[in-house]
Amino acid sequence: MKNVDILIKLATMPESDFLHKTYDHGKWNFGAQRTIRGVPHCGTRGCLASELPGLTTDWSFDEEGELLLNGYDSHKIEQLAGYFDISNFESRQIFGLQELDEKCTRKEAQENLIRFLIEKGVSVP
Repeated sequence: MKNVDILIKLATMPESDFLHKTYDHGKWNFGAQRTIRGVPHCGTRGCLASELPGLTTDWSFDEEGELLLNGYDSHKIEQLAGYFDISNFESRQIFGLQELDEKCTRKEAQENLIRFLIEKGVSVP
C-alpha cells in the first residue's frame, strides 16, 4: 500500500475538517460548486474520496466538479486503487458501494476504512 498517511487522515479526521458539509456515500462531489479552503469546484455533498483534494494536491475537481487524479482527464475508481496501491475490489470496499450502502453515514464510512487499515496491519491512532 502507498499513501497510507492520506488513508489514515480520511479515517480519523473530524467532521469539521471535511470539505463537504454533507456526507453522501453515493456522490463523488455534488451540489452548488464553490471554492472551499482553496479547493475550487467543490460541491456541498460528497463521499470520502471527494475529500482527497483537501488533503493532497495529487487530486482535484475539474470544472464540472468531477474528482480527478492529476494527469488524468476522467475519473475511474481504478485510479483510487492505483493511487493507494490496493486492488480494485479493495477500492470499492472503501470508496464504493461494495461494503456500505448509499445511505451510510460519514462515521460508518470512516469506521469501515479503519477496519480495512487494521486488517492490512496499519496502526490507526
